[in-house]
Amino acid sequence: MDTRRRLVANTGVVGAGIAASGSVPAAPPAYHGPNVIIVRFGGGVRRRETIDTAHTYSPYLIKELATQGTLYRNMLVDDSQHIETSHGQGTLYLLTGRYDELVNQSDQILGERFEPPAPTLFEYLRRGFAIPSHHALILNGEDRTGEEFYTFSNHHEYGIAYRSEVLSLFRFKIWLARKRLDEDNFATPQEKRQTERQLAQMLGVAVRQSEREGQGPELDKYWQDWHAHYGAGGFVDARGDRLLTELARRAMQAL
Repeated sequence: MDTRRRLVANTGVVGAGIAASGSVPAAPPAYHGPNVIIVRFGGGVRRRETIDTAHTYSPYLIKELATQGTLYRNMLVDDSQHIETSHGQGTLYLLTGRYDELVNQSDQILGERFEPPAPTLFEYLRRGFAIPSHHALILNGEDRTGEEFYTFSNHHEYGIAYRSEVLSLFRFKIWLARKRLDEDNFATPQEKRQTERQLAQMLGVAVRQSEREGQGPELDKYWQDWHAHYGAGGFVDARGDRLLTELARRAMQAL
């Protein structure tokens, strides 16, 4: 068993005990352990640019954060007929600790969407401990919306009740569209109808997130602060790795 599977197995000890007993405790215990942050390098780790301490372009990550945690330097994806090694599948291999054959649920180009059959780390944690969903977060970039749907599995003993939440520009755009419709301060009826169509389209993509009623008060406040700082135009938002860094920094401070 490799280190990744041991990580998931250890995280799932409490959840496994619950499943074996056949019932979920009415009041799971509070979580007093450390904060856990997983940084995934997508597209393959270019060692000289990332984890080579002498040449890294990420000196704080390697020389400060890595010394406080565990850096997996030789993680490999199993070579099997049914194993795909792209971004989405690789993320789910990390989150579930398993190499499952994953079926694309979307017919959109560059819009792959997978539903993991095994529970994710988030589900094990939230079923075993009294951890709110906004304390279990996926931070996603702006170019792979499909990876926003890895927040829960279709496992019958876990699933959406133990999901994580997502911080991304896509979620901000959903929040912003709702805000505009609530304020109802449109210049023309056509502008309002366009915003309604945009929101309906985004919610159609985000159907697995069950957020037709909103993202909750904690994330609502998070996006209010984001909007106060960056505005609504999207021209001054952080981009790329800076976006992920800023989402994470604000999450650690506010959530």
